[in-house]
Amino acid sequence: MARAEGFHRECVVRTRALGSGPSSGFGKAKDCFQQALDASPDGSELRCELVSSIAKTHIQLAEWDASEESIAQLESLAMNDHWRAKAALLRGDIAKARQDAAAFAKALQPAVAWALSGRTDLQLAYELALALLEAREEEDGEAVLIHIVQRDPKHPVTIEARVHIARRAIERGAWQQAKERLDEARAMGCAPAWIPHARLARGQAHLKLGLPASAVDDLTVALEYVGEDFGLETAIRCELGEARTRRDHVEFGQATRIAQERCGSLCDQ
Repeated sequence: MARAEGFHRECVVRTRALGSGPSSGFGKAKDCFQQALDASPDGSELRCELVSSIAKTHIQLAEWDASEESIAQLESLAMNDHWRAKAALLRGDIAKARQDAAAFAKALQPAVAWALSGRTDLQLAYELALALLEAREEEDGEAVLIHIVQRDPKHPVTIEARVHIARRAIERGAWQQAKERLDEARAMGCAPAWIPHARLARGQAHLKLGLPASAVDDLTVALEYVGEDFGLETAIRCELGEARTRRDHVEFGQATRIAQERCGSLCDQ
């Protein structure tokens, strides 16, 4: 068991280092996972993890038949619904890689009930929610995100879940709900990579709620963290320009009213 776990850790490190690198590297990672699988004891969850990893490398290598075989093996090994949900996600990955939108959405559906009943861990539920949103199954995706937040409100993954829930609220025009979710995410501490997304959404909500000065504050912070994402930077700058215009208009109106009130007081004297 210890030997298999050691193999597994080494394989995971190698695979993460590859990113989207050369296919030969994924082939070596696949062989590494297979070695770990051969050394792992029957009936262990480690075997499920290793077969799942092997399936992922097959998908990266566009080895569709081998991917399906590994997923079928995972389903046969699955000791609980968590691993069955993992298999569904992997089938979704195959459909997405093959650009089959209908099959992508269909593959994910069995996992929704398992996630909503708490039979997967939160990280897998979050991955499922993102996949559902990408497959344009927005209602199911949002339902899983809300379940994640309700199930364990303080878990770190709920920070990103709250940002996605807020985005969905913004799409519906539920600005106050979006602001509340983003306030929660901010209080928990967004990771730097998520700050521009969260602050952009919060700025949009403040703008729609008639709070342009707060929107300017949020969008200014978003711009500071945006990095090299040109599309995101453009979106932030557009919203920031609108927010500044509205803020200046509000401030001018307030200044005008104050001046008129003072003038009226002097005239009364």
